[in-house]
Amino acid sequence: MKNLLLIIATISCIAFVGLRNSHKSDVDLKLSEDKNKMSISAKFPDDKTPEVQSYLTEELGDSNEMSFENGTIDGEIGLNDGSYFYMKLAEGRLKIEMERKRNSQTAYKRLKKMFEGLKTVLTSN
Repeated sequence: MKNLLLIIATISCIAFVGLRNSHKSDVDLKLSEDKNKMSISAKFPDDKTPEVQSYLTEELGDSNEMSFENGTIDGEIGLNDGSYFYMKLAEGRLKIEMERKRNSQTAYKRLKKMFEGLKTVLTSN
């Protein structure tokens, strides 16, 4: 009887740890659009944050002499091409909002393309 209880307790602990760790690898990535704005929101494992920061620097920062690496951001971003958007970047979270009337169609398409690349970054091993 003691062995059976020990086995059940061990299996329960393993299942609990497995379920808890499986949630850490979850990625929640959303793009929403309406006539006024486009929003990107992402929740991802904290250990993916450096990859996301590096990707954002590559896509947005290099040509604008800014870096998104090794820090958090919460505010308006203005790029050299005249694009403006709000960004909040922290461990395991990213939010970007771009107003259509304040940006060109080219800027809008660029951000939408970046969203597709972000999907690849977050879903790759």
